[in-house]
Amino acid sequence: MAKTKQISNVRIRAALHNGSQLFAGFEYNGGYRYHVWLDSGTLAIAHGTGKKFPTLYRNPPKGVENMGGKTALLDATRKDNAKLVAAMFTEIESNNLIEKAKQEADALKNKRLEQAHDEYKIHVQQEAGPGLLEVLKELLNAQTEFARKAAHNKAVELIKHTESKYAKDAQNV
Repeated sequence: MAKTKQISNVRIRAALHNGSQLFAGFEYNGGYRYHVWLDSGTLAIAHGTGKKFPTLYRNPPKGVENMGGKTALLDATRKDNAKLVAAMFTEIESNNLIEKAKQEADALKNKRLEQAHDEYKIHVQQEAGPGLLEVLKELLNAQTEFARKAAHNKAVELIKHTESKYAKDAQNV
């Protein structure tokens, strides 16, 4: 029976630029960081740029420059690499990481849509602000003019009422 490779820190996330790929990564052998790009529909490992094989990328441990900081592009189907990939897929499946990554991507997408909507509302308010101020000024002026006319009419009515009362009182004297 083949020995399973011991990997750690398995993680997966949806690639947000188009959502058609997933990034899956893990650490192995003293902190070397490995990752693959997966088709989100088939989970097939993508070929690296210019490569004719499914590509497993290997980066040195964080802070280590012994590989010149360069990423090695490995054939994911070769014996030892295939064992690492199989161990990664076992962890991904047993922890339901693909579904979690898709949920996180959806939540992030929704958050970004809400932010864009909020920014748009602020923009509309800022654009509408000067126009709204002018409309409010016109309404205030109209209301003031209406109130002035109403007060004038009330005064005229009061004067007429008073005059007619005094006219009646004068006739009764």
